Amino acid sequence: MTIGGQPTLGATVRLLARSGFIANRFEMRRNRGGSAIRTSSGDFTTAILDTCLIADNQITRQLIRGESDSNVEISGCTLARNTIGSTDVLHSEESLRVIDSIIFQPGNLILAHSGPAVSLTLRNLLLSEIVSMPNGPTVLPGDPLFVDAANGNYRLRLASPAIDFAPPVTGDDRDLDNLPRDQQTLCVPDRFGVRDLGAYERQPVQNEICDLIFRDNFQTN
Repeated sequence: MTIGGQPTLGATVRLLARSGFIANRFEMRRNRGGSAIRTSSGDFTTAILDTCLIADNQITRQLIRGESDSNVEISGCTLARNTIGSTDVLHSEESLRVIDSIIFQPGNLILAHSGPAVSLTLRNLLLSEIVSMPNGPTVLPGDPLFVDAANGNYRLRLASPAIDFAPPVTGDDRDLDNLPRDQQTLCVPDRFGVRDLGAYERQPVQNEICDLIFRDNFQTN
């Protein structure tokens, strides 16, 4: 911000022209700035975010902003509980791909995309709103039911609609806790597959009680 309190064009991660940012299994928490991640315009830049948690940041503009002639890819990430000064969480003027992720920002629209329709890929998403999103069978609204977001725990409770949501991915893929992905939760019917959305995969629990009403004194943790 300026001395007068006006937001600048800065960001926690600011990409310069002809640059790239590739990050896997990372957390971005409690930052303050214009955006969390912002690309440059006028020359091709790319940001690839895989298995990430972006939470509890104070942002005056969009959380992630992709300028013209840039590419932003978000996969297996959780974006939640950020204070965002802009109307939109994601701003894209070019290529944007978001898959297998949770974006839970009540009070904000998820997306402002001004690029060509063919440059937008949205698949296997649980969102706080879908009014700003193109229609799609795997892009759904809902509360992800985090274990304890107020205290920084963005793992999924058993009742979360993000569990067993997406198709599995080949290989030894790991979540933000370095635990294996694509773990089937027997208490939860598969929607499109066994992969959980977001940064964390719920791991199998021996003798897990599937009755969500009476489990843990009415708490579905």
